[in-house]
Amino acid sequence: QGTDSTDNYLNKCMLLIPEYSKKTPSPEPGLECSTFIGNSCCKKGVTLPFMTDHIWQNITDYPHCPQKAALGPWIELATHDLPVTHRFKNIPICASVCDKWYKACQDEYTCTDNWYIGFNMTSGINRCHEGTQCLKYPEHFPTSKSFCEKIWDYSFK
Repeated sequence: QGTDSTDNYLNKCMLLIPEYSKKTPSPEPGLECSTFIGNSCCKKGVTLPFMTDHIWQNITDYPHCPQKAALGPWIELATHDLPVTHRFKNIPICASVCDKWYKACQDEYTCTDNWYIGFNMTSGINRCHEGTQCLKYPEHFPTSKSFCEKIWDYSFK
């Protein structure tokens, strides 16, 4: 409305369904997404219904199309020391989707070209390794193809 300060503007939450979201961000111990524990618009448990029955906030039913693609052919054992046993590899993705995704993100910054294995995770949260530099996406990913394939360690092809 033009009268809000920057702090007030940045401390607003998009109120969705009240039992899942807050009006203003605040600490939320036990939140499933550890990145936002210290300042979250979501309440604890917001992702649990999606993880158990694939329904999000009683408004989005992920398996709404019975003929959805099976990901079985692209599941393989993970080969790293993260607490993950399986991962996706080389899931086909349309070039047009990559082009749009890359274009939407090209002015963002990152310090690695591989978000799956390229961060320092010793704190439990993804952090840039000491000595790495945050650069705009095109400096890590010269094309939309390299972006889609490399950012999640070749989960997509």
